[in-house]
Amino acid sequence: MMLGVYMADEEKAWEAMESDTKIVVETVLPKTLFIDREGNFGWECYTAWDDDYIGVLLSDDKPYLMVCEKLRNYAHEEKVKDDVLGIVFLCYMGFENIVVARLADDVYTLPLVISSYDKVITDKIREAYVTYLMMRGTLWDKMKDKMLDYYLLIYDDIKEYMDIPKSLRKGKVSKDNVLEMVEFTKLFISTDARIAWLAESPTDEEDGLGFEFTSGEIKLIGQPEII
Repeated sequence: MMLGVYMADEEKAWEAMESDTKIVVETVLPKTLFIDREGNFGWECYTAWDDDYIGVLLSDDKPYLMVCEKLRNYAHEEKVKDDVLGIVFLCYMGFENIVVARLADDVYTLPLVISSYDKVITDKIREAYVTYLMMRGTLWDKMKDKMLDYYLLIYDDIKEYMDIPKSLRKGKVSKDNVLEMVEFTKLFISTDARIAWLAESPTDEEDGLGFEFTSGEIKLIGQPEII
């Protein structure tokens, strides 16, 4: 599972596992086994990349990730099991769960939020998630390019009110460090099945940024355009 995250390609991950190549990745470390009265069970696992925990449900047809609270209360949670999205839980916006994603050299556990006011998972929503699965290996480099273009475009304006670190000043900033100012918050699918990584950034503290890739091409937008 974690090798698939690191390589962003499940087929390549299986090929690597079946080869003689030695591979070392940060993984989930089982800590507490949970079993409920209905027969659901799984592990609460320590995640080294963020010094935190996630739940891994094991009593279904394959492992499913979720926050530990959802695992502990699994039998009573309102949820949907979808062939594409896996297990997602009902929330006020529609559905939610988590994704474990590798962005550059770092691994993150981040929310997946699907906006669906009628609580229906449509084929368009599934297609948006499949786009993410297909593009996750190339998204990072494309996001760096878009962020650098955006940053240089607004640099002369933001330098008047932002305390810009030396490494991010014009002439030193590059696509390899420009995303240091961005904090990713969630993978978001809108009601009309647009999909984007949402992030907070000091360049737009009021609204935040969105890296939309619905069409297969990255667009840097303000979050109000998609939420």
